[in-house]
Amino acid sequence: MSGKKYFQVFIPSYSTDFPCIQKSRKGEKYAFCTVCRCDLNIAHAGRRDILLHLGTKKHKDSAQIVDTNEKLGGYFSASVDQGTIRAECLFTAFLIEHNVPFTAADHAGDFFRKMFPNFKEAVAYARTKTAAIAKEMANQQVSSVVSCLQSGPFSVATDGSNDAGNDAKLYPIVVTFVDGIVRTALLAMPTLEGDSTGRNIGALVVNTLKANNVPVRNCVGMACDNAPVMIGSKSGVAAVLKENHENIAILGCCCHLINLAAQKGSACLPVSVDEVLIDVYYYLEKSSKRKDKLRAFQCLHDVE
Repeated sequence: MSGKKYFQVFIPSYSTDFPCIQKSRKGEKYAFCTVCRCDLNIAHAGRRDILLHLGTKKHKDSAQIVDTNEKLGGYFSASVDQGTIRAECLFTAFLIEHNVPFTAADHAGDFFRKMFPNFKEAVAYARTKTAAIAKEMANQQVSSVVSCLQSGPFSVATDGSNDAGNDAKLYPIVVTFVDGIVRTALLAMPTLEGDSTGRNIGALVVNTLKANNVPVRNCVGMACDNAPVMIGSKSGVAAVLKENHENIAILGCCCHLINLAAQKGSACLPVSVDEVLIDVYYYLEKSSKRKDKLRAFQCLHDVE
């Protein structure tokens, strides 16, 4: 009868003696090397197994790489880098907000260096970097929107560009959702290859949602015009969306419907709304004194 076998197990003192050795998730017969990112079998000799591993070429090469990476970190100053990133992002956001062409950044770099000769953040800035920063900003914005769409209901709207000079059409996909407040955002601007049929456009919308891991069933409504290619019950975009979510609400020309409802509602009033608005306008238009009284009234009641 063979004798009972005994195994070595991991003990906390190994981590004290060898800082790169930690407890392994594989069990007590293993140790984990943080340098090589691998598990070691120490069941046979315990500490000696660890020493043998530390003497291998694999571990020595990995340790040298880690040491080099740590030294490289000293070449960069966190405070300066963050200041540079902040300045570049703020200026890029300025260009986007005011719809300024990115080519202006080529001149802005020279301009900043002359304005702030001692400001390191102004050393290198031009169109290429601006475009890269804007692209990353867009990715962050889309990620934020996608996160909301993945967890809650939303509506979608799209329509094709009328660019006759290109066979491929752009179909901006706009979504409306609730994130504390009602928000409307551009999700994507995919290109439709081929004919602009309802089936193709609908597939483009569905594929865009799926590409962003957005459940199509979270789409509770679609806003569009009343063109058959959009609201067609058999071959329109509405038909494609209903195949993926049968309870989706299709709203054709919803803004036009609101306008028609307002017109019909105002027609039932005892006075003409148009005439009242015209009278109010001309009552105030030619009199500075009346305008001053109106401003005082607005300030008194804190209204605009």
